[in-house]
Amino acid sequence: MTLNWNNTDVTCEVLESTRQLTWKNYEILVCGMNSDIDPTERINSKNYPNTKVIRSKKNLGWGPGNNWGMRQAKGDFLFIVNNDTEITPRLIEALIEPFSRDETIGITCPKIRYFYNPEVIQYAGFNPINNLTGRNTSVGNCEIDKGQHDVSGFTFSGHGCAMMMKKEVMEKVVKNREKQLDRALLNSDHIIGSIEGIAGKDSIDIDKLDYDAENLLENE
Repeated sequence: MTLNWNNTDVTCEVLESTRQLTWKNYEILVCGMNSDIDPTERINSKNYPNTKVIRSKKNLGWGPGNNWGMRQAKGDFLFIVNNDTEITPRLIEALIEPFSRDETIGITCPKIRYFYNPEVIQYAGFNPINNLTGRNTSVGNCEIDKGQHDVSGFTFSGHGCAMMMKKEVMEKVVKNREKQLDRALLNSDHIIGSIEGIAGKDSIDIDKLDYDAENLLENE
């Protein structure tokens, strides 16, 4: 699933990269955020595999826009990807595989490299949030990718550029108010994980999530 707002050229590039996916059981939702020009006809004319354009009456922004799109998705797993990203052929297999090994996993993320410098890492997990600054730093950022982050290791947060989650996790979170959903979904206190080769792995205690999400939203 990806959002589009007045950037159809870029969106078509990520859709073009999906033609090489080796995993075939999927749907792609392009979530139109009320662009000046409706992208539906152009995207449909390209015959991208398993692709559907859905349109919002207004630009909801990144968080609410993804939440809106996810509620319309049919799969057991939801993969959010920014439209300025290109994906690799075996990405879906790599992201799904950890879920079958560990039922406590709620989110997986890929290793991300810079588009214009593809040998340079942008993300291979996140370090803990600094209690003084409220910021975190990306593992491997600006390092030349020599495979040094292709071994599993814990991460403290997923990356909004590209992450897969169980629909079950999403449904447990969205039962509370829409205006607080992003904060609950991405709150790093709920997330533990490890990088799984090119596929990241964020582990969520799903039973604890019910309490944590409600508690977070009631005490905003």
